[in-house]
Amino acid sequence: MGGIVPRSPGKKELEQLAAIRRLCHWLAVDDETWEKTAAVARWCREKGVAVPMSDVLIFSCAQRHGVALLEKDSHFGLIAKAAGTEPALE
Repeated sequence: MGGIVPRSPGKKELEQLAAIRRLCHWLAVDDETWEKTAAVARWCREKGVAVPMSDVLIFSCAQRHGVALLEKDSHFGLIAKAAGTEPALE
């Protein structure tokens, strides 16, 4: 019986994640953000735009808080187009 067993992050990985967390500004994912996410997901579906739900959540959170995203993922432009908004992207 074989398979892949997920492993726990090691000390070095945990330290790297902690360092990244200290560099980033964390935004609240509140009820309004979830409502925006649902609306944006619906617009994407209506326009035939297939994107990961995690990207829709990230996009919606950025829009909700009025912040720019620094990204290299083409999904965010597709989401913005489906939502009929200017992307909050840089």
